[in-house]
Amino acid sequence: MIWDFFRRFVFRAFFVILLTMKILLVNPPLLLDESRYLPRRPSYPFEHLGLGYLAAYLRREGFEVVIKDAYLSGQTPEEFYPELERENPEIIGFSATHGFITSAVSLVNRLRTGGFKGHINLGGYLPTFLSRQLLEDFPQLDSIIRGEGELSFAALARVITAGGYLSRVPGLAYRQGREILINPSGCLVNPLDTLPFPARDTLPLLRENQDYASVLTSRGCYGKCNFCSIRSFYGESSGPKWRGRSAENVGAEIAALAEGHGLSKFTFPDDNFIGPGRRGKARAFDLAKSLLQKGPKVSFSVLCRAGDVEAPLFAFLKAAGLKTVFVGFESGVNRALNSFGKMTDFSDNLRAASVIKQLGLKCYPGFIMFDPYTTLDEVRQNLEFVKKLEGDGDLIEIDDLFNSLQPFIGTQIHRQLEQEGRLYKKPSDLLAYDVLPGYLILDERVEQLREKARELRRNSARLTYLNFEKFYREHPDLAGEIDLQYKKFRGLSKIVREAEEQFLSQGVEILEKETSSAGKTGLGRLAQQVLREVNPKIKEYNAGLDNILLNRTQKQKYTYSF
Repeated sequence: MIWDFFRRFVFRAFFVILLTMKILLVNPPLLLDESRYLPRRPSYPFEHLGLGYLAAYLRREGFEVVIKDAYLSGQTPEEFYPELERENPEIIGFSATHGFITSAVSLVNRLRTGGFKGHINLGGYLPTFLSRQLLEDFPQLDSIIRGEGELSFAALARVITAGGYLSRVPGLAYRQGREILINPSGCLVNPLDTLPFPARDTLPLLRENQDYASVLTSRGCYGKCNFCSIRSFYGESSGPKWRGRSAENVGAEIAALAEGHGLSKFTFPDDNFIGPGRRGKARAFDLAKSLLQKGPKVSFSVLCRAGDVEAPLFAFLKAAGLKTVFVGFESGVNRALNSFGKMTDFSDNLRAASVIKQLGLKCYPGFIMFDPYTTLDEVRQNLEFVKKLEGDGDLIEIDDLFNSLQPFIGTQIHRQLEQEGRLYKKPSDLLAYDVLPGYLILDERVEQLREKARELRRNSARLTYLNFEKFYREHPDLAGEIDLQYKKFRGLSKIVREAEEQFLSQGVEILEKETSSAGKTGLGRLAQQVLREVNPKIKEYNAGLDNILLNRTQKQKYTYSF
């Protein structure tokens, strides 16, 4: 009788108390912004849906969860740290990848110095691939979750609150005494419809600056691109590497956001919105059909591969509200496309671009001018490809003509370059985990061209971008001045872009004709010529922004410099 009382009431009450212990999920401040190399387009903020899903799942499991997103709020570490101290949770989970590791670890160090005794976990793409090294380098960390987080983090929280064994948590890397142990991975969440909708704690923060929200309709990618971490990340766990939510499930979330927050604009930041084969296209068709028949009238953007762009499907998606497409074209050189593992050729890219332009959709292309094996002739081929791809540039416009392939840790290209002994860190790279390793292009002349292009970008005046949509939305009385400024901006963007094309085209000619030293000198003169042409115009445009921006605070609120 007494035992039954303890089992039914005392133990149950104690277990509930354990499950309501607080968990803090953190997206740290950004210390190193690698997007600084992207010209002419701002880094639009997004909610951290990974933390949103994790919070919602943990809450469903009975835990108290708080989300803090310093990146979205724009807080500095000094501004952000007191908020972490005030929460005083039992468990903290930091999301961290390139550009965020140093920030996350510095906050962890301050918490430990301040006396925090709780469990600190790290998760994300980079921690997944470097779990053992991170735990060795930073003893302040207790564990790292490798791969997808919901199931593993919930298991970790249950073990910590109930005093169980960390060896039972799938995909967990952790420290046991002086030894670092890595548990076998578990399963991916499948089907995704079993997950609750992500927590939207930070949506009001996003709405202060933007009028859209993100909805993740799938996870993973069926592609095999050798420069992408996605397949390796999801490959840590068993299960299909691409999973799509049902049209009904996505539609229900969109309807909830529309009704609860008055939203009609969405971005679908899936790694690959169109899934594999006919099944993937059928799901996209069903989603469009659901939005047309049942959902509120919305507009949205998607990310996809060039081989998935088909006129009938995308016409139907456009009817459902599709406005913008990000397509991973990457190159107009078949050698490069084959080495990237794209499973497409340049004609596939041009066909997809033609469909997009015929439908009147805006497109942001993924593009890589330089990779470890690029030749001078391939630079010329890519310049010709860019002209055909963009056409008049009104619908398709490449952001960064100088873009280089990045050897992200965990990718095939990183392993390949590492095996070849070609990766290096610059002596000035103090943020070891936050700066990607570099490499030299095999053709020394192409490497000269790439380095001089980078120098040109560093020495050019910073083009300030006005967030025209936001400024117009909040100041409709200035519509005429905003329209005029936008026309000036578009005209200047075209001038800068033409100057960059000129630099690459003439640079190839110089390097083909001259010796190494003479070629370097010629590139220097060419770069100076370009800077003399564009810098005064950029500075004049930037100064002109003061005519419509009322004060310095307002300028910071509405502008981005690249």
